[in-house]
Amino acid sequence: MKVIAIYSGKGGVGKSTTSALIALAMADRFDKVSLLDFDINTPSAPVLFGGRSEVNNLKIHSTGYRCGGLMGFTGTAQKKVLNSLVKQVEVYDPDVCIIDMPPGTSSVHLSVCGKISPSSFILISQPNSLCESDAMRATELFAKIEAPILGVIYNMVGDFFGTDPSGKIGLNVLKSVNSDMILQINQMPELSMKSLTTHIPA
Repeated sequence: MKVIAIYSGKGGVGKSTTSALIALAMADRFDKVSLLDFDINTPSAPVLFGGRSEVNNLKIHSTGYRCGGLMGFTGTAQKKVLNSLVKQVEVYDPDVCIIDMPPGTSSVHLSVCGKISPSSFILISQPNSLCESDAMRATELFAKIEAPILGVIYNMVGDFFGTDPSGKIGLNVLKSVNSDMILQINQMPELSMKSLTTHIPA
């Protein structure tokens, strides 16, 4: 099983939507694909997929399907939830598992990667100095886990969220993760959602 972790180091950069789109794209190429929503206290997958936990050969694993309202898993409860989600993936036994990692950088992320070891990472960011700072901090986590970085995706590129015409910010991040792949998504969040929903059959 190939495990690709989608990570941002911060919230609000479109990581969950991008994770869902990548999972759907993988489902077109592989027989069985899982999307593991590891943001257990603020899960996004159920909303992104209209409440569905399965779309053709893509299976979505998330706390949002069984817990409603405010969630605040910590300590032992958090470990039980993480173990339960990992067990769901193991039972399904997909060819590829896409992990939507929780935002931020903390011991939780090391715990997550200890339960299901990523084969590689993709970093989601935006082309501005604030997001660059968070992305650079996130690369320290990658170094601890020793998984390769496939590249960086700049989401929501444009006049409102920021642009990087010289590529300077992108080059700084790419150097820090020893990668040469960078992709810019020139669209607003609502367009990403529209693209996502077109892949979901009625």
